[in-house]
Parts: sequence; C-alpha cells; structure tokens
Amino acid sequence: MCLPKSFEHYIQEIGRAGRDGRKAVARALVIQEDATVFHSLCFSGGVCKSQVRTFLRRMELAFKQFTKNVPDDVEIYNLDVAVNNRDSIDACDLTEETVETLISLMEEEEVSE
Repeated sequence: MCLPKSFEHYIQEIGRAGRDGRKAVARALVIQEDATVFHSLCFSGGVCKSQVRTFLRRMELAFKQFTKNVPDDVEIYNLDVAVNNRDSIDACDLTEETVETLISLMEEEEVSE
C-alpha cells in the first residue's frame, strides 16, 4: 500500500486495526521509493509503483488460480480471466478509473512470438 495521501486517510488506515475491540498497534513500513514519489506527487493524484506491482501480482495470481488444472502440455493462446474490480481497488488503494485503465492497457498488449 502507498503512503496515505492525507492525515485523514492516515487516521482511517490506523483506525482499522482496533475495530474488533481488541488492542492493536499501528505500524507504518515506508518504502523509500514510494515516499520519494509521494513527496513529489502529493497533490497530483499520482500512482505509486508499489500499487501497480500489487495490482499485477493480483492479476498473476488470478491467472494461476484459473489455470491451475490446465495440463502443462496445453498451450494457452487467448484467455479471458475475470477479476472483481472492487477487490482490486481496495487491495491496491487505486481509483476505479486507474484500475480500469490498467486493465485496458493489459488487454491491448499484443504478445509476439
């Protein structure tokens, strides 16, 4: 997850830890690369590399889950895998528009042999 974009976002994130009524500790593990990018883009609505990496990992896991029972000797040329956009938005801390853009860019990519 990227650094929270505002103090209000930070409070919302750390508040999630104690919602079950038990004691909780909130810790922020900051990736220096994201902190640098965030600092320069803090008012632009930019997307962190870690968010895109998380999104791509989720897509890879969805593909692997979908194809886990396909025999190794079967070649896959064209495959449509459905994912829940809302889950991706929440898990990657991205806007709906950004997730839709990433998906459309992936769909446009042509694989050459």
